[in-house]
Amino acid sequence: MRKFITRALALAMAIGAVSASSLAQAQAYPNKPVKIIIGYGAGGSTDVIVRLVADDLGKRLGQSFIVENRTGANGLIAARAVKAAAPDGYTLYGGSATPFTAVFMKDNMDAAKDLQPVSIMALGDWFVWVRSELGVSTLKELAAKGKATRLKFASPSPANHALMASVAKQLGFEYDNIPYKTTDQTITSMAAGETDFTLNNPAGFTSYAQQGKFRAVATFAPGRTPLMPSVPTAKEQGVDMETRFNMGIWAPTGTPREVVSRLGAAIAEAVKTPNVAEKVGGISMIPTGSTPEELVRTFQSEVKTYTEAAGVVGMQPQ
Repeated sequence: MRKFITRALALAMAIGAVSASSLAQAQAYPNKPVKIIIGYGAGGSTDVIVRLVADDLGKRLGQSFIVENRTGANGLIAARAVKAAAPDGYTLYGGSATPFTAVFMKDNMDAAKDLQPVSIMALGDWFVWVRSELGVSTLKELAAKGKATRLKFASPSPANHALMASVAKQLGFEYDNIPYKTTDQTITSMAAGETDFTLNNPAGFTSYAQQGKFRAVATFAPGRTPLMPSVPTAKEQGVDMETRFNMGIWAPTGTPREVVSRLGAAIAEAVKTPNVAEKVGGISMIPTGSTPEELVRTFQSEVKTYTEAAGVVGMQPQ
């Protein structure tokens, strides 16, 4: 019995020492520059949001947060670099983690298994945009036009195509998918009349809408979104599609929970400061902040929606 008690006390002391060490590490974090790696180039929505958050975190936590653009493979190269980094909170992944999942890529990675969630920075809503010249203002009118005339869909990514193709199948029409590398290219093609409609968030589209060239006919948000509250949801129009996309911060698996909590709390505060929130809203994203668990649930919900949509239209990972 005495040996058992001695061992139990030793174990308790060891656990206490580990906890104390983790707490000390969290309190000291960060004590050197932190790198946030993103998988997309400078100037895009991901880059803008991550840099806004990084700048605020640097002031808030007293260390430099350096953003590194490591492009390629839909973010997979950046995510793998973070996966391989030391799990100490000094190398992070910033952005969406869905493009490099098995839904879209044969050579893929599952962030929920291979990375540690920290916090959602911002949420985005999908909108169906049409050329005003089509003369449609609802999804059903778009479907009617699509049944009468073969329409062209401007697609900046497989994700956009999968969601729209699933909706088109529900509405009973088909279209020609015209792939582009960037959202800017899809906007240019629609403005030139080369394509007829697309699916994207409002960034870059609202100025054309104000000029009367484009019209948003639906959003896939779960309810009327503050980004464009006058636009009805797909569900309001009898179409079963409800999803959002997120931009989050992820760390290497094994990063101390105390460090993740400190970092996550700071991100949640950063995105809700008036300066950051206004600028995030200015690129048509919703500043959010979340717990790690909420980030994982949101990510898994997105993957589920994309998987179902890809299955409906027979899309295969590339």
